[in-house]
Amino acid sequence: MYTFVRTISGMPGRHAELWAFARKIKVYVKDKCDFDVDLSLSFGGNPNKVAFVSMTPSLAEFEAVGSKLASDAEYQKLIAVSAKTVVPGLAHDDLWRSL
Repeated sequence: MYTFVRTISGMPGRHAELWAFARKIKVYVKDKCDFDVDLSLSFGGNPNKVAFVSMTPSLAEFEAVGSKLASDAEYQKLIAVSAKTVVPGLAHDDLWRSL
């Protein structure tokens, strides 16, 4: 099993916009790819941080979803709209393998 975690940080004072953006991404990925993404808020530390968490049994499925989204114009528009909400350069990705 593989777990992917992407964290993003929101601009100060834009927490509500950040959370709304994260929910849109979650719904879009589910509708477009039939792939579940969970959302988590930071409980300590930076309060303007959101984590997108997904689990998949294979890297092939993970790569297929990623490729589909990378070439999806509507998804790219959703990402571009977040430019005023998300701090550039602070996204962080982790990919974990269960043992």
